[in-house]
Amino acid sequence: MGLQSVGFHPSGYYLALGFKDRLRIFHLMHRDLRLFKELNVTNSTKLKFSNGGQFIACASKPKGSDYNNIIIFNAYSFEVIHVLKAHHSKIVNLIWSLRDRFIYSCGSDGSSN
Repeated sequence: MGLQSVGFHPSGYYLALGFKDRLRIFHLMHRDLRLFKELNVTNSTKLKFSNGGQFIACASKPKGSDYNNIIIFNAYSFEVIHVLKAHHSKIVNLIWSLRDRFIYSCGSDGSSN
């Protein structure tokens, strides 16, 4: 399967797992994980829920692309809000601003956006 990234919702009730083939969202139960949603995002290398939990940022590199993209999803409807062509190198960190108005990224080559 190839797990590549993990992200916890701030409430603790959701878990996002990025695999080579897709992004999966799970409900966290008392002693169980239940698959809630699958999204067609490949090579998800970094996941980060916003501080308020309303957004998910997902760093991925689509096949054939020169860029690593950051895809911003609504965390409740899973609609794509925006796709950012961010870095030529692998994205190693994503950080949301205090009020979730901005997202900062850092590439493995030291560049930031």
